[in-house]
Amino acid sequence: MRAVFAGTIALVYALFSCNTEKFPGPPIEKGYKCFIMQTWDEIKVRDSLIGKWQLEYVRCSGSTHGSYVTDEKYILEFRPDSTLTATYNDSIVYQTTRHINPGIERFLLNTDDFVDYTGGDIYLCEDFLIFAESQSDICDNYFRRIE
Repeated sequence: MRAVFAGTIALVYALFSCNTEKFPGPPIEKGYKCFIMQTWDEIKVRDSLIGKWQLEYVRCSGSTHGSYVTDEKYILEFRPDSTLTATYNDSIVYQTTRHINPGIERFLLNTDDFVDYTGGDIYLCEDFLIFAESQSDICDNYFRRIE
């Protein structure tokens, strides 16, 4: 009986954990290191955000595994006129103005209205955008540039 129970637990663990930690982008530590290797200011961050970014991966504080976002499509579109549109499965869910709040070696996105998945420090690295809130016991949200 114990062997069957242990086998069942092992099978459930394998099924729910096998596809969780294969995100091709940098983990938060590598994203941070990549980000600080460049010289950033408020204008460079603002301009680097312009385009469309699709949410691909979420990893929450205290978790060793994250989750891919595969059956839903959450996209942020940053426009040159300082507006931000968020769509979920092609329907607009947020439309607001935005600006970058600079800090010491960190930047935050401020919006007139709340926008999901955009809290925390901004790290840009190649075609990846990370909104990092795990240091506040929340989640890190990984986006990939699609346009």
